[in-house]
Amino acid sequence: MRVLYILALFALLTIRVTAQGSRDLKWTMISSEKKDFVIAVPADFLVYADGKETSGYCGNDEVSVGVHFRSTSNAKKELKQRQYDWTDQPEQTRFVKADFTGIMYTFERGVTLDLASSNGSYSVVLDGKNVDDPTLRTIVDSIKVDDEPLIKRTENPLPSGLDSVGIKSLKTSPEIREALGRKQRGKVEIVYDEPVVVSSRKQGSTPLYSNPLIILKKTPGRFSDEARRAGVNGNIVLRVLFKGDGDIGKITVVTSPTKALSECAVAAAKEIKFFPARVAGQPADVSKLITYTFVIY
Repeated sequence: MRVLYILALFALLTIRVTAQGSRDLKWTMISSEKKDFVIAVPADFLVYADGKETSGYCGNDEVSVGVHFRSTSNAKKELKQRQYDWTDQPEQTRFVKADFTGIMYTFERGVTLDLASSNGSYSVVLDGKNVDDPTLRTIVDSIKVDDEPLIKRTENPLPSGLDSVGIKSLKTSPEIREALGRKQRGKVEIVYDEPVVVSSRKQGSTPLYSNPLIILKKTPGRFSDEARRAGVNGNIVLRVLFKGDGDIGKITVVTSPTKALSECAVAAAKEIKFFPARVAGQPADVSKLITYTFVIY
C-alpha cells in the first residue's frame, strides 16, 4: 500500500511514462493561446521565442522532436503553397477537423505534421529509430485539435493530470540566448560548384539527433553594388556545415546564377545564428541546405 501511495503521489507531481522498454520520460502538455491545439512533449525541451514564432526542441536516444507555433491569419494559404525537397516519398494523410486543415507525412523513421487554422500554423517534426518508436507514437497520439484527438486511438497513451503550459508563457531558454550571442571563432571554408544532395528520412540515412540543429537567426541576403549593377535575380542554394562547437565550418555554393550573387549569399550565411545539433547528448556537426532568394524590384 505504501508503494502504491508513493507512486500515485509522484504521478501527480512529475508524471512519468514508460513505453515498451524505452526509458522513463517526464511529459508536459503545450497548448495554443486559444487551447485549440494541444500536444504532449518530453518535459526537458529547449524554447526559442522571437515574438513571431515559438519553437520547442528536445530529444533522447529514441526520438528527436521539433514543435513550432506561429500566429498568422494566412496559415491555410501558406499550407497549400508549402513544398518539401525529399528524395523518399512519404505516405500522406490529410486532415479536416473543425477549423483545422493539415497533412501528415509518414516516413520509415519519422513524421512531419503541418496543421493550419484561422489562428495560426502548427508544425511537428519527429525523427525516431523507426516510425513505430513508442515515444514518437505517444507524441503523435497526444495531439488534440479543438479538444478532439487528431488520431483515433483505442486508449490514451498518457495519464490524465499532466502539467500544461501555454505557448505565450514559453520564454527563450538560456542555452538559446547564449547561442544567439556566440561569435564565429574559426575561418569559414568556401567551396563552389558542388551538386545538390537533398534530404532523406530513410532508416540509416542520417544519425538520430537527441536535439536537432536549430536555426535561430537567418539574415536576409543583401545585394552588393556589383550584383545590383548586373541586374540578375535568382535563388542561391548553399550547403552549410554547422559545427558542434558553434562555428560555421564550411559553405558550399550548390547552385547560383552568378558569382556576384554567390558572394552575397555566402556573406549572409556567415551571419546565421544556430544552436548545434546533439547526438547521444553530445554536440555534433550537421550539414544543411540553405536557400537565399534575390529579387530586384
